[in-house]
Amino acid sequence: MKKQIISLTLTGAFLLLLLGCATAPSPTDKVIEGMDPLIEVISKRTVELLDPSTKSTLAVYYFTVEGEESGISEYLINDLTTTIANLGKDKVEVVSRQALDRILSEYSFQMSDLAEKENQVLVGRQLGADLILTGFITPVSDYFKLNAQLIQVETGVVEGGYIVSFQPEDDFQKKIALAEEVSRTVTVEEKAVTRTGIATLTTLLETFDKGTSTVQLSHFPDYYGDMIRSATAEIGMDMEGSADGSPCVVYAFRGELASEFSEFSWEESYLDYTFDMKTSWDHSQYDGIHLSLKLENFSLAHIFLKQQQKDDDVMFAVPIYLTPDEWHDIRIPFYNFYALDHGKTIDPKTPLTISIAVNYEENYTFYDLRTGDQIEGRIWVDNIGFYEVKGVDDNALLESFDDEISRMVVVPEIYGSSFYWDYSKRDSGELKETPGITNQKITLTRTGDGPSGNYLSFAGELEITEEFAPLVEEGCCLAVFLRPRVGKDLSGFKALSFSMRSNVLPSAQMEIMDNQQENSYYAEFELTPIWTHIRIPFTEFYGERRTLADRKESLEQPHLVIYFDVPPEALKRGISEGRLLITVDMD
Repeated sequence: MKKQIISLTLTGAFLLLLLGCATAPSPTDKVIEGMDPLIEVISKRTVELLDPSTKSTLAVYYFTVEGEESGISEYLINDLTTTIANLGKDKVEVVSRQALDRILSEYSFQMSDLAEKENQVLVGRQLGADLILTGFITPVSDYFKLNAQLIQVETGVVEGGYIVSFQPEDDFQKKIALAEEVSRTVTVEEKAVTRTGIATLTTLLETFDKGTSTVQLSHFPDYYGDMIRSATAEIGMDMEGSADGSPCVVYAFRGELASEFSEFSWEESYLDYTFDMKTSWDHSQYDGIHLSLKLENFSLAHIFLKQQQKDDDVMFAVPIYLTPDEWHDIRIPFYNFYALDHGKTIDPKTPLTISIAVNYEENYTFYDLRTGDQIEGRIWVDNIGFYEVKGVDDNALLESFDDEISRMVVVPEIYGSSFYWDYSKRDSGELKETPGITNQKITLTRTGDGPSGNYLSFAGELEITEEFAPLVEEGCCLAVFLRPRVGKDLSGFKALSFSMRSNVLPSAQMEIMDNQQENSYYAEFELTPIWTHIRIPFTEFYGERRTLADRKESLEQPHLVIYFDVPPEALKRGISEGRLLITVDMD
């Protein structure tokens, strides 16, 4: 909407200037009639200025009017990007419009900044361009003059340029409205994009910036039971939906439930959505996958890696918890994906299908998708690829939170906030909805200034009423669970070391299980609101017959669980205030 307003305003300014000027073009200054002929002339003259002995990378920049962006500039960027790429394909590679928008967004340039040469050179370097095509437009009587300049990014020197006069057709305003549609037809061959991070080199093999996909996309809503009336989904493109305003894929799903559906109908009903992205890429040189994701209306999903190994379909999984309505760049090591069939490993030379699965029941317990008998959600996906670690990763490091790799994928939960087990009538217990807790919000973020840099911060906020008080009196309490997925083998090590603090939780228990979850080992530790360094030797993790240090089974891909009982005094204080905030920080 902002761009449309600017376009209309500047078009109006053009008209005012036309009425106030009386200068006519000279007989040799031929006026080009119409925008399409202008695009052809600019593209041809630009390609003629290029050095034929080398292939350059060119970025088409803004053509400002009196130092400001305009609708005419938007149109020129979109059409010139396509036409120059096609006309000069043997002499030049043209940077996409979406890449330009991303860089401009990152630097938060104002309109007036677009005309500054130093900013143009800065943008060119960020785009990896050798040359920038830019210029400015001047209204003259009943036509316009366009002064185009080809700027050398390395030096900022103007290599060449030209001046052309033109007059847009009467319906040019309609063309401006279609400018973004035009940008979808760019035919430049898309190549892998490499990004350098603190610890990784990330190769993006599908960015969707062309508005198309090289990845085969499919989906599968799965449901059964009388309580689920229908489940539908669709895959589409959002042409401006990504974090940088470029195209991305969106998977939208919906469900219709029976009006009498309750949270206790799950025993005879099931609802799950799966979005598949089938690739043909060799990932043998990489250490993990990269995805950019945004979730809407829910927070918990599972990422699956599927492979065809001989005659078997094998699957590897990891759960993820993301704050909804925010873009997240995810880099998960291959070793963090657990085989659904024990003993299977990811074949580095077999292509992967990357799947994202959403389960209704799981998200309901997180207070997501609670919208009556009509539910819906969306997954935005962008920038699919792989990453490789720059150096040698430390085997003793489970997670530092200081770089872009999710070595330890953590899923949080506030146990008892949605349902509780009532043992008052029968020994086996009865699952009931928890009264008095009317809403819940959980966030899991990385933030700075921890004991040794960044740290993981859990925050759980509950809206709580007096109806919860009887449960507290009966001894029913809430518990916070943090479930880190750790794919590294703990064999050969003797202790776990970390730092932790909490605002209201005084103690915690950690459980370590083997990959088959057949053997468990427990240790307890104390917490305060002050950062405390905690070191637990394996000799202090106790199992049924032996300690963790004396175990006989493997500790490859162990399961970790950290849980904290919320003390009754914190619950009572939350009831009186109508709100309970629980925080746990870990480093």
